[in-house]
Amino acid sequence: MNPETVYTNKVRRLLKKQYPDVVIVKHSDRFRTGIPDLQASRSNALVIWVEFKYMPSVTKRRKVPEHEGSELQIAFLKDHLEVGVPAYVLVGTDQNKGHMLYRIDRYDGYAYRKDVMNDLQLIEALQWTM
Repeated sequence: MNPETVYTNKVRRLLKKQYPDVVIVKHSDRFRTGIPDLQASRSNALVIWVEFKYMPSVTKRRKVPEHEGSELQIAFLKDHLEVGVPAYVLVGTDQNKGHMLYRIDRYDGYAYRKDVMNDLQLIEALQWTM
């Protein structure tokens, strides 16, 4: 399994533990490569979209690796945020042991070590949307 998939599965488990009623759909768009990685919704009809990125480590500031479809995914997330649907880029890292969560309108393509948060902080950051 690639590191991004391992990281995505970890976050899915965290969300399911915190929100037992959450329905998580992992997307894989092989035709347009423009849909973000994950959609989570709850019984109260709240929905969030998340694009996952993975970096083994993050120095003070590091460019997040691009992959095919990123521009379309960013556009998708921005379009959803404009109509009130929370949309994020979530960067995972092992060496720094944590997550960096960026709302799409505040994402500049970089990950910053100062933004690393642990599992509890990630859940707290997502609480207002879930």
